[in-house]
Amino acid sequence: MLQKKGLCIRDNTVLKETLKIALEVTTTDLSLVQIELLKRLANRISLDSELQITMEEVNNLKICLNIFKTSRTWYWLREDFKIGINDSLYFLSKY
Repeated sequence: MLQKKGLCIRDNTVLKETLKIALEVTTTDLSLVQIELLKRLANRISLDSELQITMEEVNNLKICLNIFKTSRTWYWLREDFKIGINDSLYFLSKY
């Protein structure tokens, strides 16, 4: 059984949209399994303030977001999106 942890999200819309952008940018760096897992995760993000997430999702999300932060797209991203990603990575680092 996979144990799920709660990920506190400040702005769900920002995380969801940024994750979609990050997936477009990082498709060549991630496996098909990772991409599908993260797409399902993005679809689960709703208006709830806490997202239940497995350790596998935590690890894949960290990988995706860290790769995304090294891309040229990151530098053109809106500031509120960058803050949302950095907040998420901060909470993910606790797992």
